Amino acid sequence: EIKNSTTGSGTGFGTINVIDITGNDNTVNSNTIVGNSADLIYGINFGTDSNRNTINSNKITLNSAYYTAGIQIGSLNYNNTINSNTVNLTSSISYGIIATPWAGEVTGTIIESNKIYITANQLWGIELCGSSPDFIKDTTINKNDITVNGNYSIGIAVSGNNINIATNTLTS
Repeated sequence: EIKNSTTGSGTGFGTINVIDITGNDNTVNSNTIVGNSADLIYGINFGTDSNRNTINSNKITLNSAYYTAGIQIGSLNYNNTINSNTVNLTSSISYGIIATPWAGEVTGTIIESNKIYITANQLWGIELCGSSPDFIKDTTINKNDITVNGNYSIGIAVSGNNINIATNTLTS
């Protein structure tokens, strides 16, 4: 079990990446990740230019007064697989799985068979959007169970090309 926490007033915008991956051909498998923060907390973060990585069967539980993201994918990431993870988030703003490609493509991502539970004021179960729709390509979002409880909720949001979204269950 991996635990990480900070305390504070919620105004310092300190950031915690519980697991931060930069590089190729890595596997993050069967971890229990528990994190608490006053500000920003990410369970698993793919750094820039991280390719052919597998994030599998992890249990991620994050709580923050401000912002949580279960799994984040940065720019210039190719052929990564995120499958069979359980993500539980509670905060004001939450993303279950998010891609943030502001400096280059995220291509060939498979997001499959994940269970995402979020309670937040504003939330996105899965969001794959960047500074250009051309930055998200050749992606599959399949067989995910997403349960959301919030005032402003989106189950799946994608801006990209050649995206396959199928057989997901969305509950509010």
